[in-house]
Amino acid sequence: MGWLNKGVASALTSGMNAASQGAQAQHQAAMQQAAALQQQLGAAWGQAAAAVTDPDAVAFMQLPPAEQARQQAALQEYGTNLRWLYENGVDAEITIRSMQATGVTLAGQHEYTVEVDVMLPGREPYQLALRQVIAAAAFPGYAVGGRYKAKVSPSDAGNAAILERIG
Repeated sequence: MGWLNKGVASALTSGMNAASQGAQAQHQAAMQQAAALQQQLGAAWGQAAAAVTDPDAVAFMQLPPAEQARQQAALQEYGTNLRWLYENGVDAEITIRSMQATGVTLAGQHEYTVEVDVMLPGREPYQLALRQVIAAAAFPGYAVGGRYKAKVSPSDAGNAAILERIG
């Protein structure tokens, strides 16, 4: 009976060693795969970071966190007003008369004073100076003399948003 126990023990030990070696090989392969994936992700992250070529965006990312938060809050407030105008505003047409940079940059986007002619249905055209935050990529879509769809607050004719170029 002793030789049987030694045989079973030897077989179990051999099986456990083989299983352990298999598990180690599997673990090593998983670690190599994870390292390769991490390297790929690192390369992709580097490419994404290198793709940020707008100097204003780069400058924003280098600001202290408190200033970044302040600018993001101001931009969010601006965006909230735009959304409200989009959903609740009266349809209008705007023609840009002039554009002047204010010198303010919010989260890498420049603010402009845009002087416009506003045409609302059933009302005489009027002039207005808008504060417009324009991303660098969108700036070419704004042109003096250009006509745009717009929305104007039903309760404040001085609160308007330029939406889309029509001519």
